[in-house]
Amino acid sequence: MGELQGMVYGSVKTGSPTAETSHALSVRAMVWWRDAIVERTASLSMGGEPYNILVVSHGGFISTLVKSLVRSGKVTADRVKILQNLPNMSVSIIEWDGATWRLVKYGDISHLATGPLDHSADEMWI
Repeated sequence: MGELQGMVYGSVKTGSPTAETSHALSVRAMVWWRDAIVERTASLSMGGEPYNILVVSHGGFISTLVKSLVRSGKVTADRVKILQNLPNMSVSIIEWDGATWRLVKYGDISHLATGPLDHSADEMWI
């Protein structure tokens, strides 16, 4: 994030020349998806117990990745609403059936007893 690292979202009034552009982030996310997920899952045998792959990242990256995958047609999202912003601590799930990647859950916070978090640890001031 360059100069913006550690700053609270919305507190910056102008862009930073060191910040990654939306297009660059989308390209980086799609390359990561191809290299880390698609190429690796292609070598797994289908059948038997399903494989689970846990990806933990910043909501901005996951949101950009999912929107890019859906827009490109690489992932289908038949019954899933694509949110503008992901809530903190949310869960998104993409399933592979051997032929199609399908978004089955996006930005789900049902596991949080208190509802969505209104801030994250890096936004708190001590």
